Amino acid sequence: MRAVCFRLQRMYSSCGDEYRVECFHLSDAESEAAELTEQQVNRARYQKEERDKEQAVKELEEIKANQKEYLENLENSIEEHLEEVAA
Repeated sequence: MRAVCFRLQRMYSSCGDEYRVECFHLSDAESEAAELTEQQVNRARYQKEERDKEQAVKELEEIKANQKEYLENLENSIEEHLEEVAA
């Protein structure tokens, strides 16, 4: 029964889901617990990678926005300087 509980924990489920347990593949609780732990580690790693990707995208967008603002300010100062020199 413990092996069945570990196997059920590995499944994606939502409220109201129903399951039928058939015993075609027998395994012990230790191996199911090890696989559950491995799956949880993999899920946590994936979630961390996704958070890191999202953070990197946000940082890149900020850098691009800052660069655009800097270039606009640089163009304006160059134009002002050229107008002063021409006058």
